[in-house]
Amino acid sequence: MLKRITALFMLLALCLGISSCATAGIQFTLSKDGTYYIASGYESGTELTKLNIPAEYKGLPVKGLSNQMDHRQVVEGTTAISLPEGLICLDANFWATAYYADEGNWETVTEDGVTYRALYLNSYLLSVEIVSGKKTDGFNSFTVKDGTKGIASLAFADDSSVAYRLTIPSSVDFLGSSVAVNKTEVEKRCNLFGSSSNHKRITFGGTAEEWKELTVDLEDQVGEMTFYEDPAYDARDILATGYGIWIVNCTDGTCVYD
Repeated sequence: MLKRITALFMLLALCLGISSCATAGIQFTLSKDGTYYIASGYESGTELTKLNIPAEYKGLPVKGLSNQMDHRQVVEGTTAISLPEGLICLDANFWATAYYADEGNWETVTEDGVTYRALYLNSYLLSVEIVSGKKTDGFNSFTVKDGTKGIASLAFADDSSVAYRLTIPSSVDFLGSSVAVNKTEVEKRCNLFGSSSNHKRITFGGTAEEWKELTVDLEDQVGEMTFYEDPAYDARDILATGYGIWIVNCTDGTCVYD
């Protein structure tokens, strides 16, 4: 009996200490500027049925998740996931988890004749997949729910042959951001579509300046951006000759990447 009581107190002390139960098995990396942590992986031998990413670690906020959080051997049995508010990067879709495989966690949405399933977790959009009606000779329209705070990297990458027309609300604080190779920086690349080179048309519910803040590194990825004062400009005059053009209609103008 004494041994059991001692073990119980030791477990309680561990949960109340620096290495709390909430973060057991999770590895964190301090950001390059030293102001927040990135959940960057797992300790060897960790297996999780519930994944709880805390709002804080060692007194600083947790603001990013690396794609190493998708490690199959660790999370394939994970049925519940908790993410904090205030993330600026979600470089994981949790595709390897039991949570992702559970159809009950997905929403079915039909828009312009195309039926999708969408996986939202709290205020974040993790993944979108086309179920039926895919258009191969035109744009597949999808509207992100109002109030969504962030969209995970590669959220629309299940089929690289698809051309998307997305409507994104101004509530979004990050858009396909990823964690750099050194795990200490967040790249705002708008990395939503994987290797697809099809044209993208995006309607963003905020200003062009807010869009550029969301996608600081996008020009390095898809080419130089030109701003047009017309919020409804569709770049029709360059679509015929352009390759992989992005057209982003904002409330005060249009950003065209070609």
